[in-house]
Amino acid sequence: MVFVGPQASGKSTVSKLLYFFDELWNEIVFPKDEIFRLFASGKSDKIDYDKFVSYIESWISKTFDDIFGNLDNNFSKSGSVAFEYDTLNSLSLSFSDKLQIRFSENLKNEISVKAKSAISKASSHGISNAENYLNSLDNELTETNREILFIPTGRSIATVIANQLHNLEFKHVDHLTRSFVKKIINARLSFNKGVNAFIDDNKTVDGKYNTALLHKFIEDIVKAEYVFEFENEKLLLNNGKAVSLNFASSGQQEALWIVLFCLEFILKNKKANLYIEEPEAHLYPESQKNMMDLIAMFFNSSNNRVFITTHSPYILGSINNLLYADSVGNKHPVEVNQRIRKEFWLNHHNVAAYLVNDGLLTDIMDKDLHLIQNEVIDSIAGKINEDFDALFDLENN
Repeated sequence: MVFVGPQASGKSTVSKLLYFFDELWNEIVFPKDEIFRLFASGKSDKIDYDKFVSYIESWISKTFDDIFGNLDNNFSKSGSVAFEYDTLNSLSLSFSDKLQIRFSENLKNEISVKAKSAISKASSHGISNAENYLNSLDNELTETNREILFIPTGRSIATVIANQLHNLEFKHVDHLTRSFVKKIINARLSFNKGVNAFIDDNKTVDGKYNTALLHKFIEDIVKAEYVFEFENEKLLLNNGKAVSLNFASSGQQEALWIVLFCLEFILKNKKANLYIEEPEAHLYPESQKNMMDLIAMFFNSSNNRVFITTHSPYILGSINNLLYADSVGNKHPVEVNQRIRKEFWLNHHNVAAYLVNDGLLTDIMDKDLHLIQNEVIDSIAGKINEDFDALFDLENN
């Protein structure tokens, strides 16, 4: 799903709302931290399960404030938003002087039933093993094994935070950046021998993924080898020199962890919902095209989901080429694959694009061509060309 629009139009807010509802599903259905706290307190036999949702409501409210800040900044006081997880389970938020939260009746019941079941089962494992047991129940009870990751704009700051945690008050970092940094800290240990070694060590026996292609993404986008060693992130440049990631180019810092997470999810066959703000940030147009190819490969690899906000005509144009490749490739698969690899093709049934402006979402997919409308991609090009032509005429008349 792609969101475009002018700055401050609300596209980032829409993307963050989708992430917010997506992320909190696990906490709604199975709030294991609170369950363990109640179990460890020895009061689990006195819990009023009908009121257990109050903890969930408190967590939702706190997380919402941490992501969006003051309600007045982003939402109308008369506004509301509802999210349906399925036909029976939904959650709605209303914005007035404070956040109003309402669960569907089925979801309320599911929360209390699963909490009661988890605590009952944990009791037989004893206090020392209960936390590990509850963690093992996580996927079973939430019925999901998807990674949910939001990659925010201005992500280069995450490099500084991840490497300077001992000097920073981590709790004062906003929720999205904090979650992103935690993902980086957990993931970077996989790259202690370098990202290229990681690719080779994790290549699949069936050869499902072309490792040479994955190596090329590192070369074409990051233009350096990434290594995490001795608690330091660094890039090994093509000239043989090493530079701390803190001092790498802004484009390398912005692109690196999009590339690394995509590679990790592809090679480990992980299912993930990936939210990316401005994947084009600080990248040369050719690198933007390569970035979109990698994101498309990730999208196709394990029935993954991708949500992108962008200002870039190169990102949008690349998406259109991948959509068109899938269409033409049905008739000319060999010829199209020689120009655009089949791993990147995008089926139009799986792609949606919206213009966000003046508080409205407008579908910008051409229903006949199954492409993003060209006038959206080139909306400013006509004006730029008009100005140039007018100046040319003045000079030559």
